[in-house]
Amino acid sequence: MDQLIDLLGLMGDASDNLPGVPGIGEKTAAKLIAQFGSLEATLAHAAEIKGKVGEALRQHADQARLCKRLATILTDAPSTWTSTNSASAPATPRLCKPSASSSSSTPSADACSASISRRAAARVS
Repeated sequence: MDQLIDLLGLMGDASDNLPGVPGIGEKTAAKLIAQFGSLEATLAHAAEIKGKVGEALRQHADQARLCKRLATILTDAPSTWTSTNSASAPATPRLCKPSASSSSSTPSADACSASISRRAAARVS
C-alpha cells in the first residue's frame, strides 16, 4: 500500500487533482519505485538519475512529497459517530457541529467546510 502512495506522489492522479512530477508517468514511476524502494529514497538519489527524469525529480521534489501526503488516507482521524434510534440503522458521521447562531440542528455547508479546514490546518502544523 505504501508503494502505491509513493507511485501517486511521483506520477500524480488526475481524479484527485494531484499533479505529481511533470514528465513522470506510471511506467517511469513504477521503475523508480522498483529501483529505489520508495519516494523518499528516489528523491534522495535524484542527483544520480540522469536526463529529464532526474532534472524533474530535483526540480519538483517538494511537489512529489506534497502529492504523496495528499494521496495518503488518514485512518487515525478523530470522529464522533451518532446513530439514530435503532441498532439496525447505519451510523452516520458527524464531522462538524451546528453553529451557535444557527436555528437548525443541521450545520450549514459553510460551517462544515470551515470546521474541516481548521482541523486539517491543525493537523498539518
